[in-house]
Formats: sequence, structure tokens, C-alpha cells
Amino acid sequence: MDQLNSHHDRWLTRNLYLVLLGLLFLLNLWMLSGNDVLWNQQTYGDVDEAKHYRRALLFSRMLGGDSSFKTIATFYVNGTWPPLYPMTIGFVQRLTGADLAALRVFNMAMVYAGLALLTAAITDARLRAASVILAVLFVVGTRNYFQIRPENLAILLIAALIFLIMRKGLFSADEGDARWRGAYGTAGILAALICLTHAVFLFAALYLSVLACLCRRARAMFLIGFLAIGGPYIVAQNLIHNGFVLFATSAEENLAINNHPFLRTHPQSAAKDRLFEEVERRYAAGDKVAFPKPRLLPQRSYERWLHDENKRRIFKAIALDEIRSDPVSALRRMALRFWTLVSGYGCLVDDLHVGDRRYGCLISPAADQVFYGLLELAGLLGFAVAAMREWGRWRSFSFVVFCLAMLMPMVVIHAVVRHFNIVLLLSAFGGLMRLPDWSSRLGRADGVRAPVS
Repeated sequence: MDQLNSHHDRWLTRNLYLVLLGLLFLLNLWMLSGNDVLWNQQTYGDVDEAKHYRRALLFSRMLGGDSSFKTIATFYVNGTWPPLYPMTIGFVQRLTGADLAALRVFNMAMVYAGLALLTAAITDARLRAASVILAVLFVVGTRNYFQIRPENLAILLIAALIFLIMRKGLFSADEGDARWRGAYGTAGILAALICLTHAVFLFAALYLSVLACLCRRARAMFLIGFLAIGGPYIVAQNLIHNGFVLFATSAEENLAINNHPFLRTHPQSAAKDRLFEEVERRYAAGDKVAFPKPRLLPQRSYERWLHDENKRRIFKAIALDEIRSDPVSALRRMALRFWTLVSGYGCLVDDLHVGDRRYGCLISPAADQVFYGLLELAGLLGFAVAAMREWGRWRSFSFVVFCLAMLMPMVVIHAVVRHFNIVLLLSAFGGLMRLPDWSSRLGRADGVRAPVS
């Protein structure tokens, strides 16, 4: 009996974080249900949920037998996001018949599965249990990842990638060549899947690709896995669009929104309207290039495609002209975008107004602001710990560089708080994963020791 109790205690010590995360998930469901946020059968049309949901339903129709060229082309082209997320949600909807509310619960479950993987990547059981507080800071309040949005799948995939890197000691100085080839191939596949979910994480994947090129033949498997999954999509994008496209087609538009001459004399919202009017005016006035029609594009869609590709070209030209003409103001706006991320308000989701309860104002705005500030503090401390542990090991995986690579497009192109939250979460967890091993002072809690990257 004593042995059974001892075994039970050891299991609970090792897996307490799973129990705590499960309780947090139920609490989160209850809080969202109480505000009629979760079970609302209408999509939130003033953000992107409606677009993602329509695209997912379109893929569900394709799985159901609607394989016409029009349906496939509409699914592929309809939206500026890569296709993996709507394919995943569409598959789940076709398989289970889930309605909108059930799909939101599935999205929450993906986020919590990602949190569980990040926590499991911490080798010390005490730190694992303590790290659940980071999950609390991440999900409680207004910034709940319950909507049908690609960030939810991205969190799960990034967490799986980090778990693999930390548990297998990938991209570390003392790795073996042959031993981890399969793990590197899996890591490359995960990195490609992340990019096929949301393009904002492309720079982080490119950072890992650079590490793979530095040394160790086994790391070539990372590039093989990455290109095997991401390569066909990149090729397809560049057969459809004019100019080199990786995983996104809205980068030029977002760059122009944050860098154009109307920002000098108009408020942000009015300046954005003037920008779009200017793009259409230039196009109507003959500022266009007759790009050759891609082979994959139907003739009836050529004019609309030509219009959109020229818009991308004009957006890019306006942004670059503005940056060249006034680089100081461009840098000032970049700093302002970063400050906007850091100083996010309670009960605010992107450009929505304070107090919009549809988006889960589950606690008071003041309390929510405290939670956000604590998450920022945890991210900053984690960043500092990781920086001290990783100093001088530039050939090994670095949480500092990984998080900065994720932050770069948010500051340079488009500042979105929900993306910044993910960076803060990874930075905070990275600090815990880099803390010195407690085993020499407190004894091993679970008998597992992972390689150090």
C-alpha cells in the first residue's frame, strides 16, 4: 500500500501541471459561457473570425465531394492567410459535424494543448507546476484565444516544435550527427506547418534554417523537412502571384498602412481611407503593369487578379517612397508600434473599443490590465534569464533570437497584440526552460534530464 501511495505521489508530482491546466480550461470555459461569448452562433464579423470560418466551411464542402475548380480556387485564393488552419478546422467540421460554438471549444483545446507542451518541456517538476501561472496570465481576461483564428493552431505547433527542440537537445553544441536526424526532419516539418498556418512566424522558421546551415550534417534534415512541406506551397504562390511570395500576400498592404504620406496630416483611420483611395486612383489613372496571366488562373479571373497584383505593387511603392523620403518618421512610427504592443489596454482586442463583452471582458478592465502587465513582466524576466544562459552560444538555439525573430514583423509591418502575447508567453517559458537545473540542490523530482541547448 505504501508503494502504491508513493507511486501515486510521484505521478502527481510529475503531472500536477496537467491537473492544474485541466482545471484552468474548465474555469475558462465557464467564464466565457457566463458572458455568452463562447456559445454565440454568430461570427464576429468586424474581425477575421467570419472569414476564417467561411473558408473552413468551404474546405469542409470540398471534403464532402464539391471538388469543382471554382470551389478549390475560391478556397485557395479567398484570404491572405496560408491554408493549413482552415483545412484543419474544415476537416474537424466535416468529421464531427461541429457547429460554430463547438469549433470554438476545439480552438481553445488547441491552445491548452500547446500550453501543456510548453510546460512539459520544462524538466523540473516544481517549475512545471509553477509555470501554470503563465497560462493563467495568458488566457484570463480579454485576450482569450477562443475564436476561430489561425493563432490557435500556431500556438500548438510552435509549442510542439519547442518541446522537440528542448527535449531532444536540437541545435545544441553537443549534439550527435546521426542520432537526431529524424528529430531534425520532424522539426523542419513542424516549422513548415507553422508557416502554413500563419506567415507572421516565418522569420522564426528562417532563423532555425540559418542554424541548420551553420554546422552538423544531421541538421540538413531540418531543411529537407521544411522544404518538403513548405516548398510546394511556395511554388504554388509564385505560380499565381507576380513577384516572389513566401507565405503571405498582405505584407505590402500592411507595410503601406503604417508608412504612407497621409499619416503626416490625418488620424490613423482617416489616413488609411485616404491610402486606399489613392491606390485606386493611381490604378484608374493608368498606374498599372500588364503582368502575364499565370497558367493556373482562369481567363475570367484575370482582370481581378491583375487589379490585386497591381495594388500590391502600388502599396509597396508608396511605403518605400515614404520610408526613403522620411526615414526618421518611419523609425518613430516603428517605435510607436512597439509601444502600442507594450501598453495594450484592458478589454481591448486590436482596434475594438474598451468594454466590448463579446470578446470576453471576463474581469474588470483594471484587473485585465494588471494581468497583461504581469505577463509582460514574466516575458521580460524570461528574456533576461535566457539571454544570460545563452550568451556567446550563437550556434545553438536561442530563445532570445527566436522571440526577436517573431517580434520583427509585428514591429516593422503590422503590430497585433494577440501575436505579441504569444511572444511574451514563449519568452517567459524560455526563461523557465533555461533556469539552472535544480537537481543539485533540491533533488530530482521526476528523474528526467533533458539535453541542454
